[in-house]
Amino acid sequence: WADPEVAPLGLQKISEAGPGFRDHQAMLAAVKPDAVMIGSPNHLHLEHIRDSLAAGCKVFSEKPVVITVEESWEAAQLLKKYGQDRFLVGLVLRSSPLFRAVLAEVASGRLGRAVSMEANEHLNPYHGAFIARDWRRHREYSGSHILEKCCHDIDLLQAMLGGRIKRVSSFGGRSIFVPGNAANHPPGQYGDSPKGWQPTVDSDPFVADTDIVDHQVFSAEMESGARLTFHCNNHHPWGQRRWMWCGTKGAIESDFATGSWRVQQIFGEPEMHVPNALTGGHYGADEAMAADLVATWLDGKPFPVTTRAAIEAGLAAMGVDLAEREGRVVDLTPWWTRLDEILG
Repeated sequence: WADPEVAPLGLQKISEAGPGFRDHQAMLAAVKPDAVMIGSPNHLHLEHIRDSLAAGCKVFSEKPVVITVEESWEAAQLLKKYGQDRFLVGLVLRSSPLFRAVLAEVASGRLGRAVSMEANEHLNPYHGAFIARDWRRHREYSGSHILEKCCHDIDLLQAMLGGRIKRVSSFGGRSIFVPGNAANHPPGQYGDSPKGWQPTVDSDPFVADTDIVDHQVFSAEMESGARLTFHCNNHHPWGQRRWMWCGTKGAIESDFATGSWRVQQIFGEPEMHVPNALTGGHYGADEAMAADLVATWLDGKPFPVTTRAAIEAGLAAMGVDLAEREGRVVDLTPWWTRLDEILG
């Protein structure tokens, strides 16, 4: 393992894997690993991906792939050069039991063609406060909140709607974790500051030096012609990650937080699905993704999400972020043209 920090978070656990290095290049040269897993802050991903691929390793990187449009073109060039088998990205929710079930329902065709969809990701207050005090609070490290946290969701939404975001408008801001709201919440209610790299000095999330939004909405038109709305909020009394997919013949509604979904054709009977209790992180997806990675690297089976789709999710999130920052409708067509020119 390699980490420039003297005592990185999780040191005891990662130390079990063997000796550590302060520099990733030194590790690559000394160990010559078959595969590298990248969990560094987002702004370092491209360097670590590029160097690991050049060293002959297979790469499994945390999402998002990269944090800028220009970095996306370089990531696409790396994908073209080294191929899907060498370069994977961990969009963990692709492995979730709920997504697999809902996507199969949509793909069956009995609900018709996608017309419109609404979705959200609302974080409980402890999760929102964590982000407000963690390194993710700065754009220079995370890219943006919609990219760092919600590229998961955008990837799934693009898969569900059968195409990429074509045009998008967005509004968001900081209205929650700001000094004026500190008096509304008792000190210490949100726990201590996160441990690890670049946490805030003060444990109060309402005085954090963040420059990312804490709530955002966007409306989009897809390449397929379907329409989409999305809403995220980082200070919600209960966590929710809900979808409402509407087709020409029926609809499907689901929520990751409960793991349940219901399906109904326009004049049919409702069908309710309540799975067994979900265990493990990311709604049961963490262990599923680990199994998928083993099956891909050791048995040659396809990974649930292509790296191209991960790059597309990142670019779509960057388009949403650009629309929010500049207060305009953003047309992503030129970006998709450029990506298609690189990858074919």
